[in-house]
Amino acid sequence: GRFAAVTNVREDGPARADVRSRGALVSGFLTTTDAPASFVTMVAQQGTQYNGFNLLAGDRTRLMYMSNRGGAPEVVPPGVHGLSNHLLNTAWPKVQQGKARLSGALEDYEVDVPKLFDILGDRSPALAGLLPHTGVAPERERMLSALHVLAGDYGTRTATVLLVSSDGRVVCYE
Repeated sequence: GRFAAVTNVREDGPARADVRSRGALVSGFLTTTDAPASFVTMVAQQGTQYNGFNLLAGDRTRLMYMSNRGGAPEVVPPGVHGLSNHLLNTAWPKVQQGKARLSGALEDYEVDVPKLFDILGDRSPALAGLLPHTGVAPERERMLSALHVLAGDYGTRTATVLLVSSDGRVVCYE
């Protein structure tokens, strides 16, 4: 009944080697009995010990979000949200496109898991005029703008669909 996920925050320069593993944040939450809010508050106090990250941690009653690159921990309200390699709901084209496509997929009130994986697996880059300016070269920015990034040195590692029913049943697809 507990869920956690982490994404890196894309930053200029190489990642620091002298910091703690961001992946340990997920296992740390899943192996504790701390409430999501307590856990992310504790992590926020240790944020400088990690390279940039976003953390989602939740249970059947609450989903929390925090990033060590901006803002205080917050409750994620009901609705459709998007998270990439910047802050929650950043208006990057891939986040906006993903949210719109997910909203459309949920209109039928029947979950089509293959359709959700099609959304997550979309490798189409954003149009040049819509690209964000994050400090990387334009051709790399275009490659990174896809919902599913495939590059030699950087990319999407997994896609997960987590379904939680109103009666609390949880089903996970990867």
